[in-house]
Amino acid sequence: MPRTFIVCLFLIGWLLACCRGGTEKKENKASGGDPVITIAWQPFGDVSHFLIDTLSKRVGAKLHVKCIILPARPLPVNAFYSRRHRYIADSLLQCLKKTDRQSANRIIGITNADISIFIPGNRNWGIMGLGDCPGTSCIISEYRVLPTSTSKHQFITRMECLSLHELGHTFSLPHCPVPGCIMKDAEGKMDLDDTKNYCAQCASLLRKKGLL
Repeated sequence: MPRTFIVCLFLIGWLLACCRGGTEKKENKASGGDPVITIAWQPFGDVSHFLIDTLSKRVGAKLHVKCIILPARPLPVNAFYSRRHRYIADSLLQCLKKTDRQSANRIIGITNADISIFIPGNRNWGIMGLGDCPGTSCIISEYRVLPTSTSKHQFITRMECLSLHELGHTFSLPHCPVPGCIMKDAEGKMDLDDTKNYCAQCASLLRKKGLL
């Protein structure tokens, strides 16, 4: 068999193998595969089952994650700040860290109670949510979101943005200066109505972690 013919056969086989390999990689990237990150939702108190179920589905659709819902539990007594009738968010995070999350990578607590943090000067400041950055735990509250919502749709959309914001912190995303980014700092204001998506930079960081 002529040497030139053998070389041609080798080149044709190599090209076909490369084409098949490239197609497989593209399909794997497109499918995304099974989520490697699982998020556990921990209801505190009598939070609406409909709200938690809706939020878990929306977050699961926005991020490449699997969501599970844990049984509801009472708010921890040691987190209650009686002077302001609030629950200290940092204490709730510590409680979440000790919670059996059923092998989930992240845990997000949700409550309808007022939550707060202490800022310099020992001043107690009411907040909508708090997340470790980076870390595995975050907490959100509907207490300050519901009263100013004009519709059920607006309320759920706001809570979705709040969930994605605090979860973003656990994935190492800091507050973002880009207007409209989910990770922007609310700076104590109800500022959840124009935060529908992550900005290009924040999205890129999440994409590198396989979350988008």
